[in-house]
Amino acid sequence: MKEWTLFMLFALLIGAVSCKNNSTSTTNSSAATDAIHQDESPSTPAAFTAEETEKYVNQGKSMAKASFMALSGQLKKAMKAGGPKNAVQFCHVQASVLVDSLMKAHQATIRRTTDKVRNENDKPTAAEAAQLASYKEQIAANQPLKPVVVPLEGNKVQFFAPIKMKAVCLKCHGTIGETMQKSDYETIKKLYPNDQAIGYKEGDFRGIWSIQFSR
Repeated sequence: MKEWTLFMLFALLIGAVSCKNNSTSTTNSSAATDAIHQDESPSTPAAFTAEETEKYVNQGKSMAKASFMALSGQLKKAMKAGGPKNAVQFCHVQASVLVDSLMKAHQATIRRTTDKVRNENDKPTAAEAAQLASYKEQIAANQPLKPVVVPLEGNKVQFFAPIKMKAVCLKCHGTIGETMQKSDYETIKKLYPNDQAIGYKEGDFRGIWSIQFSR
């Protein structure tokens, strides 16, 4: 549990509505479920049992952790080799290639998204936007953020998990003149002219993992 908490607190470049939870799994977010059904199908798959919820939450966490380890390892190397400018170049060119290889390995769709995107390819779908809003409602209510799983048509599972900002990420996502160098942000703006992903502080809610996989 400690390892998963640390993992969630590490945002890589870049909720469920108030509901009952047990200690090992979460129930489905009604807002996210409605939006996903609009995206996927007008019919409604049967809800997961408690056992299924725990199983699919663990599967999603495992995929997210593997993706996190692969991405963060390469990002750390890029940062060490050339600082934030080099790390941004890595993200711009190599991150999507690495994620594509992870998706093939896990036979899943793996995304990170937010309502303040840097790369416009990461804009949230309707379902993801609903989940982002739902997590924000939990934050406003001082509720803990937990992973969520939702059943989809075609024996698919949608997994969501929160990402929060860690201090090291503020070099590319913080405040210019404080945690970010102006010259580094000039590089970011050249690569991402419509960037919105700055102004964060350590511990801020950054976005979500959004993973779809087969049951």
